[in-house]
Amino acid sequence: MIAAGIMAMAFVYLAGSIISVASTNSISEGQTLAHAHASSVLEDIKNTPFANWTSYAPPVMTGLGAGEQIQVHVATANGAWVALPTANLAAPNPAQVRVTINWTDRKGRPLQVRASTLVAR
Repeated sequence: MIAAGIMAMAFVYLAGSIISVASTNSISEGQTLAHAHASSVLEDIKNTPFANWTSYAPPVMTGLGAGEQIQVHVATANGAWVALPTANLAAPNPAQVRVTINWTDRKGRPLQVRASTLVAR
């Protein structure tokens, strides 16, 4: 009887651990995909001539979940961040570019990944 109780408790703890690992795996998978998207956008910006940055719009990417948003910002000479596309842009050389990706995972948790780099123009 006592052994059965101990076995039941062990099973409950094991099941909880499996659920926790599955949840962590889902978050990790989303963050890995978001980092890949952010790196792709940064590479795209690096390969875009500076004159075309004012009309730059990030590519549409899917796979993360509901409400996926990709925002690209460039730091101006005075340190303010300007979202792309924009009417005019006065960025220093090299320009600091920041990509932010926001999304909501399958369980309704809001998540965010941010990446930045310096781009010589």
